[in-house]
Amino acid sequence: MKMKKLFLFLLLLLPVIISKPVFATDYIITIVPADINFGSVVAGEEKIVSGTIINHTGSDVQTDDLISVQNSANFSVDLVGVLAPDAGRSIIIRFTPLDKGVEIGQIVLPGNLSVLLRGEGIESDEKLNTIRIYPETIDFGSFDVGRSEAYTVTAEISDSETATISASLSSNPSNAFWYINSCPEQLSGSSCSIDVVFQPPEDGYYATNLLVNDGTSTHSITLKGKGGAISELDENTTFCFITTAADMIKKFSF
Repeated sequence: MKMKKLFLFLLLLLPVIISKPVFATDYIITIVPADINFGSVVAGEEKIVSGTIINHTGSDVQTDDLISVQNSANFSVDLVGVLAPDAGRSIIIRFTPLDKGVEIGQIVLPGNLSVLLRGEGIESDEKLNTIRIYPETIDFGSFDVGRSEAYTVTAEISDSETATISASLSSNPSNAFWYINSCPEQLSGSSCSIDVVFQPPEDGYYATNLLVNDGTSTHSITLKGKGGAISELDENTTFCFITTAADMIKKFSF
């Protein structure tokens, strides 16, 4: 009788097991930041920003089969390939506007996740080159939770223009980033700075965009960093180890 009841129980449970999505837990990836603003880009030119794709599973994931760009042909993502378990890797996202106007697209991920992509195409004569912003990407690297690092973004004003410079963050995951804008209205030929700080509140990858507007166009600076230990060895680390080992062999050879 007990065997019969167990058989009936398994028979009732079978449809539930079959109906469970295979990829619900086996393939979970995310991309940070989840909101990417490219700012203003001259039609026909290309601008790239970097993000981080993260594998939240305990096995290798073929990421190229799981991500796609939708709603706009003006955005694209470089192929990433296989991502190791519980690891992250930098990716390149591109915006190449064909015409003047605002473009909105998205990177679609498994589990109903997506990354919002935004940018504006402008005509070449609209690009007054009022200011030059550098660097275009800030990678704070990886360090302990609670520790903070600061980096300076410099804005140089052209000799023929003045500018009122404002700044904002496209998003701010867990309030891990903040900035101090020391750029009020600037005279021609001058420069000023925007100090950006990263302080990870917990282990994980963080990224966003610092948007700097000069009254004519918007410049986007990629900010990224990681709280906690690095999960993947850098190729240069392996190379340095091999080089050091070879030097030691030479040193102790007779």
